Amino acid sequence: MYSTTKECTDDKPRLVSGTLSFQSHNPDVQTVEKSPAGLHCAREGRYWLTRYQVKDGRIFCNDLVFFFYLTDVEPGDGGLIVIPGSHKSEFERPDELLIPGEDGVDPAPDPVFTNLTPKAGDFLFCSELLTHGVLQWKPKDRDRRFLILRYRPQYEGRASLPPEIMDRLSLETQELVTSASYGHTKEIVKQDVIALTE
Repeated sequence: MYSTTKECTDDKPRLVSGTLSFQSHNPDVQTVEKSPAGLHCAREGRYWLTRYQVKDGRIFCNDLVFFFYLTDVEPGDGGLIVIPGSHKSEFERPDELLIPGEDGVDPAPDPVFTNLTPKAGDFLFCSELLTHGVLQWKPKDRDRRFLILRYRPQYEGRASLPPEIMDRLSLETQELVTSASYGHTKEIVKQDVIALTE
């Protein structure tokens, strides 16, 4: 995962945020995600400066999202949906795409989207430009749990974690969260390069 983050940020990663997401199979339990999130991507709203490009055989993206799964997702469970290839689109998504189906919440099945089904221990990553959303969690005997980590290049924005959290992080993670100039190479990046070459 870390080498992917380095590669896609041209060796200039910065951890922006982390969120633990939980959907209970028990309707009486308060969860982080109470209802499905509508389809969205970085081309909408204030994130229109997100970039994805390929040059000289390398991918660059300035807004990466990683989903680390702590529980299994089986076909038919619901959960994360994506529109494959949409991160490369130059056009806005039509408003009538993926309208709610019979339940009034989830979109009617459509071959344009894919419902991803990772196992516990798997991780998925994508550009924030990829159109994505979530279907209602359907199992009545299993929870949905995963960690979301977001990365941007170190020279975009400022460290956004509060001091109470920063003080609890390892020195390596503190450095990963810290903003830095374009020309600076973080020690954690150098260490990873050394480990890969030994």
